[in-house]
Amino acid sequence: MHEEDQQLVQACVKGEDEAWRVFKKKYDRLIKATVYSMAQRMTIPEYEVEDLTSNVYEKLFINSAQCLQQWRGQARLSTYLVQITRNLCTDYARVRLKMRSSDESSKILKHMPVHAHTFEDDNDRQALLDVLHEGMGKIPSQQAVILKMRMEGATLREIADMLRLPVGTVSVYNSRAMATMRERLTLSRKS
Repeated sequence: MHEEDQQLVQACVKGEDEAWRVFKKKYDRLIKATVYSMAQRMTIPEYEVEDLTSNVYEKLFINSAQCLQQWRGQARLSTYLVQITRNLCTDYARVRLKMRSSDESSKILKHMPVHAHTFEDDNDRQALLDVLHEGMGKIPSQQAVILKMRMEGATLREIADMLRLPVGTVSVYNSRAMATMRERLTLSRKS
């Protein structure tokens, strides 16, 4: 089985059109199912799943199919493709999170102490949002990603699955990020 897959990969690397058709026919369902499964776990909207699938194929085929060339045949090609697809989906989700607009910082307010919600005017509210946005840039990136995902409604388990971290680690990062943001809010209210 590995030998047949190795020949298929070599033909794809050479750019043979028929090999790509065979590859797509043989592995398209697997790749799409993996993308769909990961998209559900990472709360990626369904309308982005097709783009994500195209992104996976693009990554597989660019640079003379460099990604496929890295397969050494130690595991089945299908196992390798599932892992590559999962990694690409995780990367896609991370980029997607980073591209979110800064107005999501306002969602943090629902997790903050009651005194943080009292605003004298819109300038106070904007100043608070500025502190939150600045604070997101000052905490470690892993904590910022987790905090953003929490603001989007993801559970600690979902975040742990997506980032491939233990739930306890995600919980600690989340707690530290929230504590840092609360501290920043408290300091900004005093000044």
